[in-house]
Amino acid sequence: MSRKQHIITANEGNAVALACGHFLAKQSIPLVYMQNSGLGNAINPLLSLSDPDVYSIPLLLMIGWRGEPGVKDEPQHVKQGKIQIELMEAMDIPYEIFSKDSRDFKEKISKCIKLAKDENRPTALLIKKGTFGKYNKTVLLDENQLMKREEALEIILDNLSDETIVVSTTGKTSREIFEIREKNNQSHEKDFLTVGSMGHCSSIALGIALARPDRQVVCIDGDGA
Repeated sequence: MSRKQHIITANEGNAVALACGHFLAKQSIPLVYMQNSGLGNAINPLLSLSDPDVYSIPLLLMIGWRGEPGVKDEPQHVKQGKIQIELMEAMDIPYEIFSKDSRDFKEKISKCIKLAKDENRPTALLIKKGTFGKYNKTVLLDENQLMKREEALEIILDNLSDETIVVSTTGKTSREIFEIREKNNQSHEKDFLTVGSMGHCSSIALGIALARPDRQVVCIDGDGA
């Protein structure tokens, strides 16, 4: 796929809006893929832009189902996973479920695309954990020559005062900050290690900074991966 056809947006709501713009310009159905933890960010444009009762714009969503009931996952995904089906039905978005045991991928995908096109509405492919095989990335650079994330985090923390409030994003960034503090026998008291709420770390930090202008607040953000 051409890089021009694969666009990474700031959040899932932006992705839905961008996809709507693509359809309006090209009249071809775009694919928007996301993890279900980001579906909350996409609800507004799905219901107030692409919904059949508004602009009626066909989209194909591919949603990774984290926190599926009965499947072990991180705590921030449990509630979202538990209500996933109810959420899709409440939004009136038709969907097909895929798992590692599915054998009718092509038929289900074709069905969703046809429904999106015929009824001018979003439809979704709901992907269970383990459906896809492991992705083996192609390394273009010698990773041994690159600074590791944990090394960069340790340098940042070493250069902050003991009174600095640190707010870090979800995922390995926060986990590694916790591990660095433990290794160096440092307190966790002034750290807010975000679990979940991907994309909202900077707003949490801003809220703290506005409420405590007397304190230095450092936000360590990224994609959390």
